[in-house]
Amino acid sequence: MEHGTAAQASLGTEERSLLFHAGVRSHDPDPPPQLDEAAQARVLRKLNWTIVPWLLSFALVCYLDRNNLGFAALQLTRDLRLSCHEYGLGAGIFFVGYTLFQVPLSFGVSRFGAPVWLGGICVVWGAVAVVMAGISSFPAFLALRLLLGVAESSAFPGIYQHLAAFYSPREMTSAYPKVSSANAAASVLGAPLAAAILRLDGHWGLAGWQWLFALEGGLALVFGLCMRLCMPAGPQSARFLTSKERRWLHARQTSSAARQESSRSSLAVLRAVVLDWRVLYLALCWLVIACSMYGLLFWTPLYVKSMFGEVVGPGTGRVERKLQSVASPLPAPSSPPPPPPP
Repeated sequence: MEHGTAAQASLGTEERSLLFHAGVRSHDPDPPPQLDEAAQARVLRKLNWTIVPWLLSFALVCYLDRNNLGFAALQLTRDLRLSCHEYGLGAGIFFVGYTLFQVPLSFGVSRFGAPVWLGGICVVWGAVAVVMAGISSFPAFLALRLLLGVAESSAFPGIYQHLAAFYSPREMTSAYPKVSSANAAASVLGAPLAAAILRLDGHWGLAGWQWLFALEGGLALVFGLCMRLCMPAGPQSARFLTSKERRWLHARQTSSAARQESSRSSLAVLRAVVLDWRVLYLALCWLVIACSMYGLLFWTPLYVKSMFGEVVGPGTGRVERKLQSVASPLPAPSSPPPPPPP
C-alpha cells in the first residue's frame, strides 16, 4: 500500500489530471485486488466490446464528415459556381486548421475528460457540417472548411488518450488498430450512403449536397451527445465491469502511468521527439500517403466527370453511377499507428 501511494505521489501534473478525469484517484484506502489470467482476459474482452466500439463509431462519424466533400463535389461546384482552384482551396484549407490546432487542443481530454471533450468536439463539427448545408458563397465555404478542420483536429489524439486510460501499452498495439479500421468502414459505408443521400436532390427545395451535409452532420450531433452521456470516462466509471474488476484496472493503470513518467522535463521530451530522425522519416511517409489518398478522395468526382461528360439528370446520372463504382473501394487514409510498447 505504501509503495502504491509513493508511486502515485510521483506522478506529474499532466498525469494526475489525465488519471483524475479518467476516473483514477490518487488515493485508494483499499488494497487493489488480484485477478488471475482468465479474469484479466475477461476484462480485456469487455473493454474490446465496450470501449473500442464507442471510439470506432466516433472515428467513423469523423471520417464521414471529413470526406463527404468529395461526394458532394459535382453538385456543390455547380451550384456555388466554384472553379477547380476554389474547390481545391476549400478542400485543402481543412488541413490548415487540422494541423495548427491538433497539438494544443489535444490537451482537452486530460483537462475535461474524454466524454466531455470528444463528445463536445463531435457536436461542434456536426454543427459546422449542418451549417455547411446553407452556404451560398465561396468565403463561407472556406471559413466552414477551416473551422471543420479545427473541430476535428484533436479527435484521434483524444482517441489514443482515452484508450490509454483502459489499456496497457502492450494492449494498445491491438486496441488502436481496431479503432483505426474506421477508415475502411467509412469507405465501405460512405460511398453508397452518400450516393443514396445525393438522390434526394430537389426534395423540399434542397440540393443533394445540402442533404448530405445536413444528415451526416446531424448524425454527428446526435452521436456526440450520446458519447457525453453514456461513454465511461475511465476504469472507475466503467459500469460494464464488476467492482473488483474496476479496482484492479484502476490500480493497474495508475501503476502503469507512474512507471512511464520520465525524469526529464516535458520540453526536453518534446525536443527529443521532434528531433528524432525516425519520427521525421515516418512523418514524411505519412504526409506522402495522406496527400495521395486525400487527393484521390476529393478529386475523383471531377476526374470522372471529365472522362464521362456531363451529368444526366440530378442525382441519377451517368457520372454519379460511375463515381459510385470508382469511389466505393477507395480507402480513406487512417490515422498513423500508435507507437510500439516499451
